[in-house]
Amino acid sequence: MNTHSSQSASLKRGASPCREGKPVEYRSINLGHSGGAAVPQDVHGRIVAQSSIEKLLAGQKKVDPWPLVGRILGVDPWRPSSQSRYREAVGQVAVGRLLEQLSHEWTVLHSVPIGAGSSDDVDHVVIGPGGVYTVRTRSYIGQAVCVSGQTMWATCEATWVAGQPVIVSSEEQKHIGIARCEASKVALQLATDVSGQVPVTGIIVIVHAKSVTIQEGPSDVVVLTDRQLLGWLNARPRILAPQQLQQVSEVAVEPRTWPDAPVKTSDPAHIGDAFSALQRAVDTSRSRQVGWLIGLVAGMPLLWAIASRLL
Repeated sequence: MNTHSSQSASLKRGASPCREGKPVEYRSINLGHSGGAAVPQDVHGRIVAQSSIEKLLAGQKKVDPWPLVGRILGVDPWRPSSQSRYREAVGQVAVGRLLEQLSHEWTVLHSVPIGAGSSDDVDHVVIGPGGVYTVRTRSYIGQAVCVSGQTMWATCEATWVAGQPVIVSSEEQKHIGIARCEASKVALQLATDVSGQVPVTGIIVIVHAKSVTIQEGPSDVVVLTDRQLLGWLNARPRILAPQQLQQVSEVAVEPRTWPDAPVKTSDPAHIGDAFSALQRAVDTSRSRQVGWLIGLVAGMPLLWAIASRLL
């Protein structure tokens, strides 16, 4: 069985350069079967957002049990530091459900480890007739997102000049560089000695944003909203023949391809159940918050009348 090529070996195992968005060379994969160290985990069996959920649940273990008063008042069942991780997981789950709608020709892997101990992972790896794609999901609830060239901003403001958007203020994000790096690392992991190259393209999917303004898209990373994702993927021209597609898919689902996958991990079914229970608790909390707000507004006239009489 062939081992990974020297291209893969040139990147040190255990390094996680994608968190800093550092570029990695080589953007193509070779068709064929992959080698590497055996890892006793079925990557194909990982659930959507598994790494994010594992980290979220680990943080929740440090939170005191949800008190009765908190449940009645609708207090969120988490510590404030867990909110962003929860939103991240919810966004990945939403995109994962979209990807389930792709035809049988497509292979979708979730939470694919590309760094030591799963400290660095790709939200989704998608393989289909149009090639191989890494999908990075970013949740920007109620925020405006702007993209210009190699830079993406959140909480941005854009004004229109001569029919073109001009970004005037924003908070810069590093996700374009990270998405580029993730695509490169997946290409390295899939690379073998068999000839025949297939491009690996990084995609950023923006969910729950108030608006998305693209002044100029990056040249090597695709930025889409969740509503655009399926249409864009299905519109890609076929570049993989059926036999090639099968080869690439077999390499991708082979555990040996991902030597950074953890040897031991929690049961995916248990993780999914725990996250569903947390989602139900959050939904209950939000419903009670709304209920208390409606009750307060409806009761204001009565409270005002009582206060007037007492005064």
